[in-house]
Amino acid sequence: MDEAVRKDLASLTINSTAYEAQIYGNLLLKRLSAIVSLQDESVASLLRLWAIIVSLTDPAEVKSVYQRLILGSPTMQKVLETEAPHPALAKGIMELISTLFDHRSGRERALAEEWCFYWTKRLSLSGEASNIIDAVRPWIPLMAHEELIAVFEYLIGTLKYTASPSYLLEDVFSVLETRPEIIDDPKVALYLPKLISLQPSLSISSSLYRVLREQVNASLPSGLKPINLHGNASEFVQKIEMQWRRHTRKPSTEVLRVIMPLLELDDSEILDLASQAMFQSSAVRDMVAHWLIAQTNLNHSTHFALEVLMETSSENTLYMREIGQRLGPLCTTLAMSTSTSNPQRVSYQSTFFKLLPLVEEGHILVKRVVGLFSKRPTANVIPFLARLAQTGRVAQNDVEKILLLSIKELVSLLNEPLKSKEVIQAIPHLATFGNVSAESLDALFNISIRNHLTDSSVMTALSLLFHKISLKPAGCNRLIQAILHHSQFSTAASPNSTSREPLVDILYCLFKMHPQNTCQPSHITPLIHVYRGSLSVPDLSLLEIFRLFEQQRKYSVASLMASWGPDPGVVSTDILNAIIGLNSNLLFATCVEFPQWRTTQKSYTAEAHRSKSSLYDPFFILLLLHSYLSTQGGGRTLTPLDWVGFFRTNIASLVISSLSARHGDIRGLGWTAFGGLCNAVAQAEFYEKAQTFYIFKMLSRLHKATPANESPTENPRLSTYTTLFFAHAIRAVYTPASSLYPLVSRFLLQRPEFDLNDPPMLYSMLYSSLSSDFGKRGGNWKRERVWMLRFLADGMVSSQDWKVLQRRHTWDLLATTYHTHSNDGAIKQGVLKVLLRMTQNQRVATSLVCHSHLLSWASFTISGMSRIEDENTVMSWCQALENIVVFVDHERVTKRMGNLWHTQLLLCVNKLLNYITGNATTYSMDQSLEGLCTLTRIIQRFSSLPDTPVERETLFKAIGALKSVETGLDISLGEASQWSPLVSKWGEIQERLWLAMMSMDNEQKYDLWGILTARMVGLGSVKPPVLSEGTSAWVRIEVLHLLSQSDSFKKMS
Repeated sequence: MDEAVRKDLASLTINSTAYEAQIYGNLLLKRLSAIVSLQDESVASLLRLWAIIVSLTDPAEVKSVYQRLILGSPTMQKVLETEAPHPALAKGIMELISTLFDHRSGRERALAEEWCFYWTKRLSLSGEASNIIDAVRPWIPLMAHEELIAVFEYLIGTLKYTASPSYLLEDVFSVLETRPEIIDDPKVALYLPKLISLQPSLSISSSLYRVLREQVNASLPSGLKPINLHGNASEFVQKIEMQWRRHTRKPSTEVLRVIMPLLELDDSEILDLASQAMFQSSAVRDMVAHWLIAQTNLNHSTHFALEVLMETSSENTLYMREIGQRLGPLCTTLAMSTSTSNPQRVSYQSTFFKLLPLVEEGHILVKRVVGLFSKRPTANVIPFLARLAQTGRVAQNDVEKILLLSIKELVSLLNEPLKSKEVIQAIPHLATFGNVSAESLDALFNISIRNHLTDSSVMTALSLLFHKISLKPAGCNRLIQAILHHSQFSTAASPNSTSREPLVDILYCLFKMHPQNTCQPSHITPLIHVYRGSLSVPDLSLLEIFRLFEQQRKYSVASLMASWGPDPGVVSTDILNAIIGLNSNLLFATCVEFPQWRTTQKSYTAEAHRSKSSLYDPFFILLLLHSYLSTQGGGRTLTPLDWVGFFRTNIASLVISSLSARHGDIRGLGWTAFGGLCNAVAQAEFYEKAQTFYIFKMLSRLHKATPANESPTENPRLSTYTTLFFAHAIRAVYTPASSLYPLVSRFLLQRPEFDLNDPPMLYSMLYSSLSSDFGKRGGNWKRERVWMLRFLADGMVSSQDWKVLQRRHTWDLLATTYHTHSNDGAIKQGVLKVLLRMTQNQRVATSLVCHSHLLSWASFTISGMSRIEDENTVMSWCQALENIVVFVDHERVTKRMGNLWHTQLLLCVNKLLNYITGNATTYSMDQSLEGLCTLTRIIQRFSSLPDTPVERETLFKAIGALKSVETGLDISLGEASQWSPLVSKWGEIQERLWLAMMSMDNEQKYDLWGILTARMVGLGSVKPPVLSEGTSAWVRIEVLHLLSQSDSFKKMS
């Protein structure tokens, strides 16, 4: 039809109402009834016109008007009953019916039910060489299960008389592909051998193979082939669960018998089909094995067949030994594919090393491969050669020869802007070869530093390499100078640069190799300007370099630190300016979250990576203050404004917080700095001196003199509540506008001595009831209570702090506060934060569970929460329960309470799972998955403990919560081919549930096994893998082995 005419029709019909559609339909029917003969070409034209009008119709109610007119009209009944329509009429009917009815809609298929039954009956009575096939064709997509099978049987029966129905078979196969409930019918499999025997005379190969594949897939669980994860998580799970339920039917012997002769056709699609059939038939495995033995060419299908054969067969199988004898050419092709840019090369490499032990005279094969690589080396060869050298099957001289050529190729690639990041992955593998010439590596290092200093991926690869090699002193100095004098060094080492951490790690490795040569003042000065004094790993590494310099040169870096500035690009004139330039908020945050792991011995440990990298390093700040106090400010007299600026940085608060540090060396440094600060304040003159000195004197009296009959304690550890209170007090003096200032001042002035064993201001602030604003939602009383709750949470660090709280039965007070403010989210969150800090200490958590009946209170409290409870409250409860499971003394609690505490804790878990399930659509996806992650960690831990079985009800509730949450989860691959954190959490939840299920008795896990194993098999087939641990991949392999032994697999299912 002309495009202009189509546009005119669209303008008339696209927004038409049901009434207008009735008019258009009646006009068309009237025109059809006026035509005398159905052989008239105008009938077909009118039908096609009507199909176009329907296709341009948008509202469903308008479309239903056309459906009623066509199905109820005597004129249209006469047209649709035409047994042998001429080609034009058949085409018109086909277009109208396909446009009018959507075969994916059950409702619309039901509308056409009578016509489908009519034509199925006519076809079965029409004989072997029927002429009504074209009349049946439009109704095939709309037919029900039994009718479609009847048409299929009829077409199979007529194949020996005529090939004309072949295009109709294509239509039947297309429907079968979309209707799995029909393709599972045994009658379909029964007739497939006959179709195969006649296949050369038919043009149905592609559709037939698709049906065969569906027949094989129907008896296989989803996930045995690699899966591309995308779309909605719920849809993915529904698909693999449906496939898992379908695979339990008996494998079709007819389908397997059909597949084996097809291998002779040497078709990639048939090979792909046979590879799937290998999972369920040893006969097909034998056939595929003998076919592979004769192959020399490698493609995706050949490789997949080889992978499946190795996964489903034992190495001692006769044909596997024969493959090892005769697969030399294919192994060579696999090896050479690793040097190309083929995305499958990593998989090819893995297959090569699986086959290598099976190959007779493997050393000859390896020598041939090495000889081929020497002719055309690439950077992609380096990882392959590294693994090949570890097998011991290749001469070291041959490997090094190719390696040198590959390094040259790598250097040439790095000399230009990188087009692909994959080449960088080869760099760390160079450390595998110990005898590589230094000149070759120098060229690689120089070109990487010169051209890619700001490229984090290149720097990361180099840092991994430097950890495994050793260079000469001259080479180390040359590389250090090349980095420090690079024009982009400041940019690459800036705090916001992604290359900062690997770059500093490279420098640390170089300095550590030959410190007596590398520790030069000219090397240290540039590093001082990029050092930020924080707890980030790069800054801790830089501090270690400074320590290394002092150890080697016996010279302090304090004089060099005079020009240090806390911010990038800021150079200080002296240490006082450096101190005043510190970020006061960040410094006080360091006081509140003081890193207890910090010592003076070494700068970073495993705990350093878990700390907040934005906080200041208290060790460095104390050293900076010591340097200032020891030089007396370089002879500079501080003005009153200087003193105010000095204290407003909160450096004095940090010194006070260090007095409760876990390690004595940090406390010693803190007491020394505190003493020096007291002396400096005593000699100074400024307005706030009296208040400051009063606080310092009260704190200094807590450093008690050691009795003569006791061992001296030079660095006593004060409780965190004491030091944190005095830190707040000093801060309040220099911010008098703060609401805390009058409260702290009144508290200190009311008592001559500070009580170490009493939580300061507990009653006055937790039960504040100021008459002026009590009852006001935003009054001072609420502000004071929230501050006290935050103070209690910040100060709960050690068992010593718990003793302070126990004296006033603080937890009992907080539990009462929680219930009296059940509608106040801020106060409830404050109480829960205190509980979280308490349950992170083993002694405290055990005491709360045994003596304060914490779990009974938690169960009662969680049961009383609103159905639409705030998500932060639910997540806090999840974390508190996990802390109890992790930190509590299980032996002691079980001895006192028996298994009652297990029951109470799992009851709380079940209730929280109900909250997540009921609020899956209102809670954020991140919070819901995080809560499920936490609860499944609890379930898994419980399942691994002796005498603590996890109930089936808990696992079913967890699965139900997961299903509710994953309906809104997008599982598409993110940027840089990496999974988002949400998808990783989703995978971890399923893994933990599966591990918990496997610890149950067989009777209890019977129905759970299929649900969770189907998910794990699906996850194990996803590329790239969702789970880094490899559990899902292991489950997939085990299912493959069980599947090859079908009897045992049916029992498990």
